[in-house]
Amino acid sequence: MLKTVLPAGIWLCLVLPAPAQSRILPGLLKPYSLTVTENRLIVFEASDYSFRIFSLADLQPIGRFGRRGEGPGEFTGMPELTVLTDRLFVCGPRNAFWFTPEGELIRQQKTPPFVYFTPLADHYVGESISYREEERYSYYQVDLYDDSFTKVRNIYGQKKRKMITESPHTKQDLLMIDPFFGVRVSGDRLYIADTRKGFHIAVFDQQGNLHHEIRREPAGVPVTREYKKRVMERYKTSKLWLENKRNFNYIFPEFFPPIKSFTATAYHLYVWTHAQQENRYRLLVLDLDGKISKALYLPYHNSLQAFAGQRFYHLRDSVETWELVIRTLND
Repeated sequence: MLKTVLPAGIWLCLVLPAPAQSRILPGLLKPYSLTVTENRLIVFEASDYSFRIFSLADLQPIGRFGRRGEGPGEFTGMPELTVLTDRLFVCGPRNAFWFTPEGELIRQQKTPPFVYFTPLADHYVGESISYREEERYSYYQVDLYDDSFTKVRNIYGQKKRKMITESPHTKQDLLMIDPFFGVRVSGDRLYIADTRKGFHIAVFDQQGNLHHEIRREPAGVPVTREYKKRVMERYKTSKLWLENKRNFNYIFPEFFPPIKSFTATAYHLYVWTHAQQENRYRLLVLDLDGKISKALYLPYHNSLQAFAGQRFYHLRDSVETWELVIRTLND
């Protein structure tokens, strides 16, 4: 097993992103996710549960597929899209779908409920949250499945733990910032980031075997008093506040998790951190072995962003329209 360890003293110069270009994407009301391919841009529109396809060359709409429902090619929950070589794979809470690149349904298949699948070479990675009654804990589960969605083996499990103290007779300490746990697939590699282990990304092969680990000494980003105040003011507007304040002590960690989110592509890992400058977050660009090639600050938009071909794409709400913003990542 090869382990990649990045010493704390190694750092790189900050790269400034090129000026952004933006174009309005027509017909979007509630975009939920953004996917970019070599020549297309695909947006899931939550207002009607459809995928909208745009030409990447001129950003003109060229098709759509899917809608809310339980019939062929219809979705009952927020689906997740994976672009394959010659088709589109979509997974919902109870079904998997295969579409042509133009959005025509090829077939669909029942899946174990509330397991979300992503193709990994000839297998599928299944993500779920399981609850163990005897332990009274929920777990993040990552399992390998065959092409009939039969479980082959467990790859990774992590306790979804927020309670610091655990006693039915005393007030509980509740952690207000979750550690980050994220699963990504690119090509024949599976990447699992787990900040309970620090800045840590485990890399698995297509059989679910650990290939190597990426570690780095995190640059701690303090949780400020102002941040705590904002979170608690927002939480006190919740209907659960009066009940929960009798049961919980609200605890904040000293530092944010070292990873905010990450994306895996064919050539790079893009790792977001909690460090900020003027409402932008620090992004680390790593090669697939974990070596950092550049660091820059960019707007963070969760599911409404994508990386492709040395470019960063994100959707920006512009009052009554949505703009696609494109930035080139300088070498």
